[in-house]
Amino acid sequence: MSLAKSALIFVLGVGVFLSTDQKRLIVVDREIYYKYDDLTVISNDPVIIVFNGTKYLMYSKELFDQNGEINQALIIGDVGYTTYSKHLILEIKDFFKVNNCSHFITAIMINNRFIKVNSTTVPIKKLDRIRHQIFYGGKDKDVLYSITYK
Repeated sequence: MSLAKSALIFVLGVGVFLSTDQKRLIVVDREIYYKYDDLTVISNDPVIIVFNGTKYLMYSKELFDQNGEINQALIIGDVGYTTYSKHLILEIKDFFKVNNCSHFITAIMINNRFIKVNSTTVPIKKLDRIRHQIFYGGKDKDVLYSITYK
């Protein structure tokens, strides 16, 4: 088989692979967790999960509407989680940058191993189809993300 023919078959195969399993998700919320150790001083009533034997502290939870626009955010503070309404979020300068939040979110499940969140494709760490929840990581190994979808 010629090299050109092999390349064409590969390209067509990749196109079929990528297009058959992709599914756009309606994201209900996204939670951001940071690796936690028992020596870390935290606020009252923290949300702590254990994922693959590692403890994580929930830093924030963003709630989104049907179009993927943020409606509300819960951010950890000195005395627990503070709830921010959409109106307040939009009034606070640099809210999204300071709190590592997104104004909008899009999610496409490429297959059972990868998800594209906004413009970044990342490996899925856990897929729970019953709870409609996907855990994934990012560039920082100490950060864990979770999205809940419809």
